[in-house]
Order: sequence, then C-alpha cells, then structure tokens
Amino acid sequence: MKTITFILALFAPLLLVPELPAQEFGMPYLQCHYAEKYRKNSLKPQKYFQDEMVLSISREGSEFYSLWNRVHAALKDSIFGRGGGLAEWGQARAKILYPNSTQYQVCYKNYEKPGEFILTDKLHANQYFVEDETGIPQWEIKEEYKTVAEYACQRAEADYLGRRWIVWFTAELPISDGPWKLQGLPGLILEAVDADNDYQFTCIEIEQVSGGEAIAVPKKKYIRCSKEAYIKDLTLEEEDINQFLIKQGSYPIVQVLPDGSSKLYKIDVKFNYIER
Repeated sequence: MKTITFILALFAPLLLVPELPAQEFGMPYLQCHYAEKYRKNSLKPQKYFQDEMVLSISREGSEFYSLWNRVHAALKDSIFGRGGGLAEWGQARAKILYPNSTQYQVCYKNYEKPGEFILTDKLHANQYFVEDETGIPQWEIKEEYKTVAEYACQRAEADYLGRRWIVWFTAELPISDGPWKLQGLPGLILEAVDADNDYQFTCIEIEQVSGGEAIAVPKKKYIRCSKEAYIKDLTLEEEDINQFLIKQGSYPIVQVLPDGSSKLYKIDVKFNYIER
C-alpha cells in the first residue's frame, strides 16, 4: 500500500550581477526524492557517484537540487553566519548523517513558461546564473509497464540534449514533471536513465508538504552567462582545476611530492556532463 509522508550568446562575456530581483516559483506542495547514480569521468567508467536529489513541486514550477549538499550548506551558513569558525564547522559536519556532495547545481523549471529553466551553480568561489530555453522532450510513449515506488508506471523514451532517455511515469500523480529538466508527460516521472547508464534517477520517497517558504532563487552575487559559457567553465573546473582557478583570478593548487619538490595538481578527467 502506497504511503505519502506529510511533512546569452556563446562565449559571451561573463556579467557579474550585484543582485538579481527575486525569482519565485510558488509554494511547494509535493517533494519527490530520487536516488541518483551518475558517472562523471569517462576515463573511469567503472566509478559511479551517488546522491539524493529532491524535486520540489509547486503549481507554478519546480526546483531540483541535491539534498546532501543543501543540508551541509545550511549548517555551514548557520555556523559561519553567527561567527563560528572552521573548527566548529568541522565538528558539526562530522555529525551530519548525509554524505558530502559537490553537486551545487540547482535547476528551476518552468521559468515564465514550460521548457524555460534557470540554473544556478557554484564553481569554486563564484555563483553562476544561467537562463536556458532548452524546451520540452518529444516523448514516445510505449506500451510497457512496471511498478516504481509502489506506483503503476508506463515507459516513455526521447532524445534530449544529446542523450537517449528512458523514463517511467505514473498517471496516478498527474504532474508533468520529473528529475532534472525532464518533463512533458501526463504524469510524474519516477525513474529515468540514459541509454548509456551514465545518469540514473529512481524515486525513493514522496512527501506532501505545506507551509514553509516559496521556491525561489536565492539572492546572491551571480556571474550571469549563457548555458554554453557555463558548461565550458564547468568542464574546465572538472578537467583542469588549476587552469580554472587561474582564469578566475585565484592561485593554483600545488602538490608537494615525497622528495620535497612540487608540481601543479593534476588528475586525468574527461568530464561526462549530463548534457552533450
């Protein structure tokens, strides 16, 4: 028996926006939690990362974010906001039940109209703000069925942003939404995987929520840029952190070797972003 717990142009110059006006997406009434499994380094295809993602849904739009990252960030902001230091933060972080997550990206869906998104992310010390009009996948609904999280689901497929996506949606929750940018079906997407098994999202819990605060983009000093410029910087950060730090005006990371010599830190990465 199902249970619901209550509770801009390519390579355009980067523009630092002192403070953007509030972007709100309404009061959330439902949250869907997904277990995420993803492979971000194509040079190590056997290594998967994990996270717990939350899709917070309102009547006007939705927000998709890492629960693990948000819990850690909220505690850190609380401690430093009242004047605490690194020692206190380290002790408090050790008591958090959720693992650490480096997924800072948040996807706000249906900004002004369906298929329009806002992405925010933190790359090193800088906050990024991206408006994206990617659009909605063109789904092929299949006559295949299975149960996900105790909901009857139907299969659908689409080519979207460089990947072939196979998803399972449920008409029992007639909400045209899903993990990440996936949407456009006559029911909530409870499971999604790309054809290469690089990115997988599986529903593990659904909560009805009331009260609280509206879904809104936080007011911060953002670098506002095109999606292409953002992906270029994100890829550089993943593949060559020192070149990224130099580009941002920071000092590179130096690795001290056993013999006392030093070299710039470098690991072999071919970044496997969710979009291609």
